[in-house]
Amino acid sequence: MVHEGASPGPRAGAAASATAIEGTFVVYGGAERADGGGLQGRGDAWALQLLGDTEAAWELLLSENDASAPPGRNAHTLTKVGAVGTTTQLLLHGGWQPFVRTFEDTHELYAVSYTHLRAHETDSY
Repeated sequence: MVHEGASPGPRAGAAASATAIEGTFVVYGGAERADGGGLQGRGDAWALQLLGDTEAAWELLLSENDASAPPGRNAHTLTKVGAVGTTTQLLLHGGWQPFVRTFEDTHELYAVSYTHLRAHETDSY
């Protein structure tokens, strides 16, 4: 499989979460090596679209530098819970910042036409 352009950086992918939305694979978070050792939780979301049998394309949906992005984390859940028109609602729940903090929060992520995510913190379900 060949892809061109930007893609998620190296990370402990098993600690990320993912869900499928109409032929697009959405990956959130995970952990990467931190400066000085250890792990640092990621707070970005990427979409992987398969383009035929031999090509794929990654697209950044939510930068961890976005003001609405939840804090970086790994070992969390990401679940599609509904859709209205071209907007899909995802719930991001829990996880932890490695060796620093455990999250008990829930964030609604809205995929708008699968090119951008908006995040909104909610009361825990």
